[in-house]
Amino acid sequence: MLLQLPRGRRFQFREITLDMAPNMEQTARIFFPETRSVTDRFHAQKLHEAVQKIRVKAR
Repeated sequence: MLLQLPRGRRFQFREITLDMAPNMEQTARIFFPETRSVTDRFHAQKLHEAVQKIRVKAR
């Protein structure tokens, strides 16, 4: 699907929202090299909650 976008069009994107999966980040860098990657708020919040749980449990 990404290859259906013309190369010139892919270079027009400025920002792309990703979850925190390394494979998604790698794909974004390959197909959208000129974009800035931003982690979506939902996944960042879930990570924060998980870290908080571990922190409280360790206390």
